[in-house]
Amino acid sequence: MDGLEEFHDPKKISERLAFHRNAIVEEQRAREICDAVLTGPSKWWGNALRAVEGSGTAGMVTVLIERAEVAIRHSPSDALALSDLAVGVGAQLQPDLYPYDHVMKLRGQALREQAFVLSCMGRLREAESIAGMAGCSSRSSRCP
Repeated sequence: MDGLEEFHDPKKISERLAFHRNAIVEEQRAREICDAVLTGPSKWWGNALRAVEGSGTAGMVTVLIERAEVAIRHSPSDALALSDLAVGVGAQLQPDLYPYDHVMKLRGQALREQAFVLSCMGRLREAESIAGMAGCSSRSSRCP
């Protein structure tokens, strides 16, 4: 097997296309939710986000990470709040709703973003600890 056999299976191609279409829709909905609820002090964002039905998606994790990457330039504390939300949403993702590797990848990316933000804030010990968890999350659920 050369790893390309799924490209010859119409059913597998259809499944992959459906997954990617859904991911695009989730991310667009997540952007709309974030635009609506991520206002005011960042301490409010977690409660506001949890109050919105459909905010616990893989698309939301992706959008929160993107926003944290932008926020770090002007407000590290907002970036930390966003990365913390991304980690929280990622931890709640149901692996039966998404491909397992997609869930693990997103969890690792959220943790890595949080570690980066912490390092930018000079909180290096916390950043190191979180970065270690990010490596575990993206590789396996059996890491310590």
